[in-house]
Amino acid sequence: TGAESVLFDVNAQPSADIVIKPVDQQSEIESRRVWQKVSEALASGNYDVASREKTDIEEKQRALRRERAESSAEWKPSLFMWIDDASDEKAVKDCYAYLFSAKESVGSGSWVFNDSPHHAARKPTPQASGTQTPSDAFSTAQSSVV
Repeated sequence: TGAESVLFDVNAQPSADIVIKPVDQQSEIESRRVWQKVSEALASGNYDVASREKTDIEEKQRALRRERAESSAEWKPSLFMWIDDASDEKAVKDCYAYLFSAKESVGSGSWVFNDSPHHAARKPTPQASGTQTPSDAFSTAQSSVV
């Protein structure tokens, strides 16, 4: 018919309040706590301090990974799990068709939040090793508080 209608008006919905614990009450690996000095330095325009603090964070993460590798410790996230989407691989790749050259880099699985409804529908595969983390900051989010 060519007529347009609104299925869902997000602007008409009330927004939820975000409750975050004070930084001093957060886990040592909580993102806001880890990056607090970097954020403060950036906000005050002190880019040298921000750069040094960022480097310090990255070096600590590298050291942690080295320790895990040396002790053959396996990285096991507490908030996310790997779901094998092998049966959906073509559909997933097709969703990223607009990326063309990056299309083949799309894997055959997904990191899913532990409380996700995917748990009821899919069977988890064994935990991935520490070399397969999306990023250092993301991979260390084991006790996130939001």
